[in-house]
Amino acid sequence: MTLILELPEELEASLNREAERLHVPAQEVVLNALQKELRQDLDRAERIRRNAGIIALVEEWKREVQDPANQESLEDVFKSMNDNRIANGERELFPAELKGITW
Repeated sequence: MTLILELPEELEASLNREAERLHVPAQEVVLNALQKELRQDLDRAERIRRNAGIIALVEEWKREVQDPANQESLEDVFKSMNDNRIANGERELFPAELKGITW
């Protein structure tokens, strides 16, 4: 495929400097940049596709945590964890004064 581009002077100068620095034709610099950019988009799309299941699971967890019906059970879990830690001489993970700030 042949592609003709009108580049702004600053971009053309940058392109030529990079080509000189790499000792390659300017066309090769452009081709390499395009390949790298397009590959990154494909890599990102592939990562999203591969991770679709875990993304859906995390989204479900987020909805559950935000559901007011689950709030009481979450607080019970936090209280149990705190009680267990206190019984073992450790600090609370979920101190009441930080509710709404860190948990």
